[in-house]
Amino acid sequence: MDTQLHRLEGTSNPRAGGVLIRYGTGRSSLIEWLGDGRLILPTLHAAKRYVAEVIADLQASDGHAEVQQTNWTSVIAAVQRHIEDWNATQLASIKAPQVGSH
Repeated sequence: MDTQLHRLEGTSNPRAGGVLIRYGTGRSSLIEWLGDGRLILPTLHAAKRYVAEVIADLQASDGHAEVQQTNWTSVIAAVQRHIEDWNATQLASIKAPQVGSH
C-alpha cells in the first residue's frame, strides 16, 4: 500500500503544525499540534504517541486494511522528522531578530 505523508504548517499561526497521512486506499489521517512556546521533545516519543493514536482511531473506525498494510516504523520515522523540522522552525523564529526592534 502506498502511504504518503505531508507536512502541515500553520500559515496564519506559525505555532501550528502537523502531518497528513494518505493511505493507498484513499483514506487519510491527520496529526496536528499547536505549540505553546516549547519544543516537542523527545521527538521519537512524541512521534510514537501520535502514531499510536492514529492506529487506535483506524481500528475504531474499520480501518483494519490501513493498519495491516502500512509500514508503521517508516511512518513513525517520518513523523519524527516532521516534528524535528517543526522544532527547528520554532527555534529559528525565536532567534530571528524582531522587525522594528533595535
